[in-house]
Amino acid sequence: MTGSGSRDSRPRGVWQSKAGIAVAAYGIAMALFAVFLKAEGDVSPAGMLALFAPRWVALVPWAPLILAAMVGRRWRVLAVATFGLLFTLRTVAFFEMPLRRSTTTDRHALRIVTYNTDRSAVLANRIRADLSRWNADVVLLQDCKTIVADTLKSIAGVHVHTTPEFCLVSRLPVESVDLMPTEQRPGAVLQGRPGHGIRYRVRTADAVVPIYSVHLESPRTALWSARNGDLSRLAVSIRARGADSRRTSVLVDRRDSAFVVAGDFNLPYGSAILQRDWGDLGNAFGAAGWGIGNTMFAGRYAVRIDHVLMSRAFRAASVELLHGYPSEHQPVIAMLEWR
Repeated sequence: MTGSGSRDSRPRGVWQSKAGIAVAAYGIAMALFAVFLKAEGDVSPAGMLALFAPRWVALVPWAPLILAAMVGRRWRVLAVATFGLLFTLRTVAFFEMPLRRSTTTDRHALRIVTYNTDRSAVLANRIRADLSRWNADVVLLQDCKTIVADTLKSIAGVHVHTTPEFCLVSRLPVESVDLMPTEQRPGAVLQGRPGHGIRYRVRTADAVVPIYSVHLESPRTALWSARNGDLSRLAVSIRARGADSRRTSVLVDRRDSAFVVAGDFNLPYGSAILQRDWGDLGNAFGAAGWGIGNTMFAGRYAVRIDHVLMSRAFRAASVELLHGYPSEHQPVIAMLEWR
């Protein structure tokens, strides 16, 4: 006859242990969250909040779960927990790893910088040094303050074009500039300014390349209201940003075999709107970036909303995200190669 002490001393199955149950439960939760992000990101108010939230926090619980599995020598649980961590890293935090590393030394590669300056006046005091450091063929600035534009105009040896919204600095010849037509947008932060997109036709050594600089509808007001308990503006923001994105996307001429669209899309990676309107283009950070890739930092919140997109004529060789600049957004440098 077996006593109760003997029954308690029998080893439990791997998935009956506390560590196994916790790993399985959290893994299922992360799988469901990933499905939710895919289905609802920028589709519903809850999906919008999830996209703009600090999703990296979802990685934190994996640390004690992995440690518990190691201490208890639950190796199969450890393997599943490690897989769960990697799954969460990729599908929830949107961590990127470059699919390929370019080995070409093609001197005709196109080096582009995009940077929403947030109308910073401080940038005027450092922009000359920044341009030298970036060593870019084309620099696209959004929210370009007049004092910055005036400083750019005084720089010799480069092509400069400015509007109250956009600035361009190019060491390549600029053949034409076309402001993309804007529409009256209720509640738009750019309302009353010249436009939300501009096209520069830049002559490279290989071809004339249309390069679009965009600054789309902002979610700032809706997110700030939600932070203070008012969720009513989230759905309005989704509709406004969706309409703005669609209008701008239609104005990008896909008949051009080679073109680039860069700037502040105000659409996080994972947004259904970004996928709907811009999913036919390559995403430079998605192809060649490393890490979560946040480009906008507002207090404790950070998100990847500044993108460099390109037609199939290009592929991304490298992407660098810079830090320490006087605005919430930070510059993105992309090296694009001809295929």
